[in-house]
Formats: sequence, structure tokens, C-alpha cells
Amino acid sequence: MLRRYTPFGLETLNLSAKVTTIGSSNCDLTIESDSLEPQHAVIEYNPVSRSFWMKDLGTSSGTIVNGQPLYGTMELKQGDQIKFGYGPEYIFEVAAQPLRDTSASRRTLPPTASRLPSMNE
Repeated sequence: MLRRYTPFGLETLNLSAKVTTIGSSNCDLTIESDSLEPQHAVIEYNPVSRSFWMKDLGTSSGTIVNGQPLYGTMELKQGDQIKFGYGPEYIFEVAAQPLRDTSASRRTLPPTASRLPSMNE
């Protein structure tokens, strides 16, 4: 999952599909930002190694992981700090629950919106 703190609380973005596309439009996780490409990055779950891998899709504003530009594909580790373009910083966390395939559901998140955890989660 990706998390960030906003003025409204903690925002949590679940990576619940084997492949999660991230960008400014028509993606599994849509983040409204002028610095994001329509399809900016991909995070893929590898069930054999039980790990997540991220790839920048050749964007002009880039993807930054732990302060370094992402070139090619890299394995994400617990606590990695990720910025897509010049947008907000997210923290990567490994979810404790098993991965579900929800690729049919897409979410659009404005840059300042927050999703507070509910009692049912």
C-alpha cells in the first residue's frame, strides 16, 4: 500500500491488483497532478518472490524513490519514499492482508483528498 499524511489525515492507497497502474488519467490509481503523465508508473506484485516491483514509464517528470530517480525497474522495500513527478510523497508499506484482484475498480484521488480508515477496514 501507499500512504501519505494530508492536512485531513492519513490517506491509504491499497495495491490490490497484481499490476497497479498509476497516473493522471485512466489508471488503477489516478492522482490529479499537472506533473503526472496519463500513465506514469506501474507497480507489479511478483507472487513467486512475494515482492512488489515498480517501473517508471519513461515520463518527463520522473519517479523518485528515496530521493533518487528511478531508472528501469526496482524492488520496493518497506518504508520506501516515493514521489510521482512533482506530486506528494508516499510511503510504501507491505499490507498484512493477502492481495485481491480488484483491477476492474479504478479510483481518482485529488492531490489534497484524504481517505480516512473506517471501522470496517
